[in-house]
Amino acid sequence: MNSNRRRLTTGLATLTLCASLIGLAAPALAAAPAVATGMAINVDGSFADWTAADAFADMYRAGKADKPVESHLLLRYDCAAEVLYVAVIPVAGVTVLELDDDNFVKFGNTDKRVDGSDAPPDGSQPDFTYAPNGGGWEASFALAAGSYPNLNVHAQVQDGEAQTSAVAGRAIPIVIACEEQSQSQEQSQSQEQSQSQEQSQSQEQSQSQEQS
Repeated sequence: MNSNRRRLTTGLATLTLCASLIGLAAPALAAAPAVATGMAINVDGSFADWTAADAFADMYRAGKADKPVESHLLLRYDCAAEVLYVAVIPVAGVTVLELDDDNFVKFGNTDKRVDGSDAPPDGSQPDFTYAPNGGGWEASFALAAGSYPNLNVHAQVQDGEAQTSAVAGRAIPIVIACEEQSQSQEQSQSQEQSQSQEQSQSQEQSQSQEQS
């Protein structure tokens, strides 16, 4: 088996594993929308770098949660590079159509960060590439860690007829938290507590001196 076929086989196996596990993970993710952090993804359309830990949400027909699931969303954040990686994987029987304007990541309805026109990937952000045979797409773009209320991921798919596939309500919240950021917050809280204790001790000493 040559390297290209081996790579595609590995990618398809990963795709199947992730797709099967996303549906199981989706209910918990709704309560705790934390993005997985880890190594950078090679945006090449193979899905070989993705794992079940990156599973994030289902994507529904027309973005309506009472409609069929058409695809799955995977997310991973590289804290060192401050880059968010995105993968859209269609469910069985559904393919992704290579319509650049209709395959995108936005915040809200107007703040587009990447779409199919950013293919082929060149290593600079943003990047985008389609998987072979309508198997989905991968993308990446620069983004600071933090909380975002309205991630809008959208794909154009074919399930017997052309459909749109999007996250529920076309806006889901995500939280990106890196270890350094958490440590900084802990240090800030510790400093605030220390300052509060010092102020309290100083006030007590002042009151004691006044009474004496």
